Amino acid sequence: MNSLDVRCKQQTNEDGETYYDVEFYIDGHPFLEMVREFESSFAKDLAGSYANIYFRDYTEDFLLGRCPEYGARDDKTELLGCICGCRGCWPLAVRIRVEAQTAIWEDFEQPHRTWNYAGFGPFTFDLAQYKSTIGKIPKA
Repeated sequence: MNSLDVRCKQQTNEDGETYYDVEFYIDGHPFLEMVREFESSFAKDLAGSYANIYFRDYTEDFLLGRCPEYGARDDKTELLGCICGCRGCWPLAVRIRVEAQTAIWEDFEQPHRTWNYAGFGPFTFDLAQYKSTIGKIPKA
């Protein structure tokens, strides 16, 4: 079983507005770095060209896979977004499956490429720990 952690750092944008940068960690490793390392063998300069999406989008419903919008069956969630900040521009999508005691991130996809993510994941989390962790993400 994997463990999930989130780290939220308060930031200020150019307009002086406060927001939070949310970083996911799996088993103590930065998730974005894990993606970059995995993609480096086939994506070259595009490997890991993602950013965390707007923190208010990381709701419990979103992170429990209840807001899917990608995949052949529209069953995947945009876990990471483009570095430009536009949703849907360059997403890393994942199927988030919830079972009685677990939350599972599986079947990763870059919808704009036919890249093969076999061997990346699945990541299985204890559901109680997962909900507790995602509950740490600021709401406002």
